[in-house]
Amino acid sequence: MLAINKKFVSISILSVLLIAWEIFYLRGLIDPDRFSHPIGGLLMLSDARFVRGFGIMMLQLAFVSCIGGWLGFSIGRLIAHNARWSYATLYFLRIGMWLPFLVYWPLPIWPPRNGYYHDSIFWAWIGSIAAVILSTCYHYLLNHLWLGLQKGEAWRYIVKSTILQALFICLISQGWIFPHGWFWFPLPGQGSVAIVYASFGLIVAFLYLLELICQSTIDRLATTRGSALTGELGHFTGRSVIRLMILAMVSLVLWHIVAKSLGRFLSLSTPVEVLAVAYKMLMSGPSSLSTDSSIWIHIGVSLLEILGGLVLCGVISIIVFRVSFISNQLRRWVLSLLPFTFIAPILGQLIIMHWVGGFTGPWRVALGVSFLSFFTFLTVLYRSTEQPFLSRSFLALEEALPFAFVAMIVGEVMNATSGLGFYMVTAGRLSPDGVVRGLAASLMTVVLLIILSVTLRWVGRRKGEIVRRSGVHGQKK
Repeated sequence: MLAINKKFVSISILSVLLIAWEIFYLRGLIDPDRFSHPIGGLLMLSDARFVRGFGIMMLQLAFVSCIGGWLGFSIGRLIAHNARWSYATLYFLRIGMWLPFLVYWPLPIWPPRNGYYHDSIFWAWIGSIAAVILSTCYHYLLNHLWLGLQKGEAWRYIVKSTILQALFICLISQGWIFPHGWFWFPLPGQGSVAIVYASFGLIVAFLYLLELICQSTIDRLATTRGSALTGELGHFTGRSVIRLMILAMVSLVLWHIVAKSLGRFLSLSTPVEVLAVAYKMLMSGPSSLSTDSSIWIHIGVSLLEILGGLVLCGVISIIVFRVSFISNQLRRWVLSLLPFTFIAPILGQLIIMHWVGGFTGPWRVALGVSFLSFFTFLTVLYRSTEQPFLSRSFLALEEALPFAFVAMIVGEVMNATSGLGFYMVTAGRLSPDGVVRGLAASLMTVVLLIILSVTLRWVGRRKGEIVRRSGVHGQKK
């Protein structure tokens, strides 16, 4: 009876909101260019082009999940035979699995050489497969080394992680394959806002379906991530650093081989060329993008956006975390809604941009950073209490950092006038050596992510050790 009453109350509240929305819309109190009609999103589902685009993305999702997932699983099983290198690979992939998100943004400006055909759809799919391979390999090793889940639960964990990463990379890659992909990203004044509402609803429905199939809960995910963090913090040694440096050198060698192999077809530079240009960019004054800005200006803008977004995300997450413990019912309600904040905030940010108008400005990119980082930050806060709260907060920032960087790049690529993401996609159009400059900016982004990640994890680890030692000394007294 209680469950029926709850459902009745929820349906009643939703109905009242929809009726009020309809009345405001008919009375002209709502700007139709900024707010969709209550059923505008549903009407978009009858648009053949919109539905076909979503179907193409789902096909891409299924393809890259199957191919990338199988390859990542196979590579993970192969690496798992060597325990020493398994740990090193796991540490490397913790950041390395985000490389496709950070380095392939200059892809549309890689001009073909000698008249070769340049298919952006092909390269977008290749980038998506690479992201899924790295993610699946990481989560397989994570379960193999630290989690030790039972066979059925392990499969659900790995499959869900694979599909979520595939959905993430496929969603943001639609901009490269437009107009052949799914047009979910109309900026203010460039398309109907109803597209964003419909896209938001479809993504939330997909996430809900995935939660039902995988039968996972946030409590279980938080405990799982907590066990992994505890194991990673306790097993990282000086030898791990040496093996990480070796893996980084191997990655550079592979990059050099790929660049040389594809050099006949694409203007893809080698690591030595990119590092040389990156050094010149860092040491020089004004850049070729404009007469009054250098790469340091773009780095500063991106750092400001990331810092502002993470601070906002942290404040909101801590408030939600504290409020959720007021009652068990409120906590269950928060945890039931949390899974839908994984990717959907990308579209939620677009909805807000339509409300306020425009899309430029560092604060709006920072808003996107906070939206996309929220799920990961709050999940780490809900982890097991083996780490003190302050330590958990720093570790939550570190875990959310890759999402913050991706959100920063997506926001700057969409429509910005400065920042590393802006530099990546505009360098090729405004400079003769723009391709290598774009890759250099991508490399700087990766290095910046690594530096911030290592710093936050070190601080979080040190804070945890200090608090635990203080507790031990207090008990001895």
